[in-house]
Amino acid sequence: MNAFSYTAVQSDGTPMHGTIDATSTEDAVRRLAAMGLQSIAIAPAFATAVAPTMASPATDAAGHGGAQSRLRPADLQTFNEYLLQISRAGLPIEGGLTALSRELQSGKLKDAIDALANDLRSGVPLEKAVAGRRGSFPPLYGHLIDAGVQSADLPGVLGRFGKHAQTVADLRSALWRACSYPAVVFIALLILLAFLGYGVLPKYFMLVDKMGYQSYHRVGPGLDIENHQVSLPAMAWAMLYLGRLAPYILGLMLFAGVALAVIYFVLRSTGNERGMVDTLTRLPIIGRALRDSYVASWLDIASLGAAAGLDLPRALRLAGNAVALPSIQHDTDAIVGRLESGQPVGDVPMSRLPATVPLAIEMATGPGQLPEALSSLANQFEQQARRQIAVLPSRVMPALLVCIGLLAGGIMYSLWVPLAQLLSGLTGSY
Repeated sequence: MNAFSYTAVQSDGTPMHGTIDATSTEDAVRRLAAMGLQSIAIAPAFATAVAPTMASPATDAAGHGGAQSRLRPADLQTFNEYLLQISRAGLPIEGGLTALSRELQSGKLKDAIDALANDLRSGVPLEKAVAGRRGSFPPLYGHLIDAGVQSADLPGVLGRFGKHAQTVADLRSALWRACSYPAVVFIALLILLAFLGYGVLPKYFMLVDKMGYQSYHRVGPGLDIENHQVSLPAMAWAMLYLGRLAPYILGLMLFAGVALAVIYFVLRSTGNERGMVDTLTRLPIIGRALRDSYVASWLDIASLGAAAGLDLPRALRLAGNAVALPSIQHDTDAIVGRLESGQPVGDVPMSRLPATVPLAIEMATGPGQLPEALSSLANQFEQQARRQIAVLPSRVMPALLVCIGLLAGGIMYSLWVPLAQLLSGLTGSY
């Protein structure tokens, strides 16, 4: 579809200006008539549009300056869903975005929608307006809208992107829940240890020790005890010192967390944070789940791009740039290099992507087979990632339960043995 600028009047004679997506001028007239508008003038939007300037990142598609703030994933999903509804209904995108903006409170999403609506009113096509708002929308989104407009299937592309964004959000949420529960249990265990090490065990041991040093003289058959001393077992000393170390362990964990966050945001500001994420995929416990989730995302985006009508190298590069892990980008460049040189890709060595990916690309020769094959692989790795995430607590919790059991047993032993020695000395039951 193409964007057409129009001037029309409503049934009450009120004039109206805007843009509408249509395949031709005649189609635009029919769409306006279906909306109850009488067209006065219609022209391709690009005929009156001013080309956006790219001299500065702070300059938007309409030529207006100002800082652009990246939309949160939830805001992007909301915008995509509303844009999907507008495009499916054949409504003017400019008017729909203006109506949505009136329903929102102040925030990043409202600012981005207002800016897009202004661009559309000035005659900038939707794909160029989104592409010019790189500070608000990820580059992936602009490329997909461009492909959807060129393939005359914008609703289909938006629908597939919405499913992809929801899948990514679900995987992130599941991974966060799977990791946060053991972390909270471990932190609670350290807090309990600190409480015992500073508030309970020292006072208890001091009380027992003072009671054991009380002068008493008891004479019985073969028994003559005076100034008996209660000795603490090694387990009691271990519990005491472990409790004293717990605050330092918590402080070290807090310092490590803050340091990692600072490093991540510094790397993110320079665009190099993906190397750090790539390193996390090699961790022994959560690495497999992260790898499978990123592979599923790469396959889904590649399938989305191929279904939108992008040529295969461009679709693969789009997926590689969207995921942006160095190892996956290396595999993407290897596949694209073989494709552009006309060589078979089935035997390309992969470092992170599964070997089935280049094989599926080589085998999918029929029309429509490649998006379906990539989508099937994406679903497979998505399910694998979900299974890996689901079993994360079962891998960590047994070790935590063993630690809790040992701690509980050690505390009971540390509390009972000194008391038993004291009672035994006082009663003479040796």
